[in-house]
Amino acid sequence: MPKYQVRGTGKESGRSRTRTYTAKDEISARKMAETNGTAVDGIEELPPEPPTERQIAYAKDLGIRIPAEATKDELSDLLSCKVDEDSKASPKLLKLADEYGIETTQYSGEGAVYGRIFTALSAASREHELAAWFAFNVLQDRLGSQSTVVASLNDPKINAVASKLVADTKAMKSIKRYSDSTLLWFGERTDRDGYTRQGGSKRTAAYKYAADLVDAEFGLKAPTQKSPREPSRSCNAPTPFTPARKSGISISQITIIVIVVIIAFWVVF
Repeated sequence: MPKYQVRGTGKESGRSRTRTYTAKDEISARKMAETNGTAVDGIEELPPEPPTERQIAYAKDLGIRIPAEATKDELSDLLSCKVDEDSKASPKLLKLADEYGIETTQYSGEGAVYGRIFTALSAASREHELAAWFAFNVLQDRLGSQSTVVASLNDPKINAVASKLVADTKAMKSIKRYSDSTLLWFGERTDRDGYTRQGGSKRTAAYKYAADLVDAEFGLKAPTQKSPREPSRSCNAPTPFTPARKSGISISQITIIVIVVIIAFWVVF
């Protein structure tokens, strides 16, 4: 997301001021400046900052391939993705983040973006958006991997669920107890590499109430079986990684060999 330098005058102080804002476009930057009490005289989009030497050195230590013309923010996301073992955010998720006015790059990790969305929507003025985001993710969990139901954040049914959640103080307090990227999925997921990962709880007041609401709104009877979570995709390598089959002797083979040796021992002696 670009940065804009805004020059203007303080509406109350009458003094000249220069501020820098991160916004999706010039119009948004102007609105942010005006909201902060600046009478805008001029706006200039700033060029992206290049990576620091420290970032570059760290990336090389981690074995990260640094893309040509990578910016400071992009390399920061690549580093975070590698260190946090995150997977690359999909274009759809990046678009959702952009609609929320949240800063991302093409190399942002999925978990990182979920965390940024949750943090931004946790502001007191964005309760309805937070409730809609929560309801949307609960719906995805209830639908499972096989469903013809398609819904978006702007779906009237999602907004209806969000309104009921906002009206319920207990539910909203419960939603706010979730943290960062826990809405990526609910319950446990097992990766193809065999690792079990814990997502958001299904036992909370928020999940139970939201699940009842989305089931009623979308005519769902019961959640279908979820497929195992896909293995992580490297943030700088878009092709999914398929683990190689393990080689070597299995436990069952070892057991058979031991039994044969014991029988042979008794026959000889």
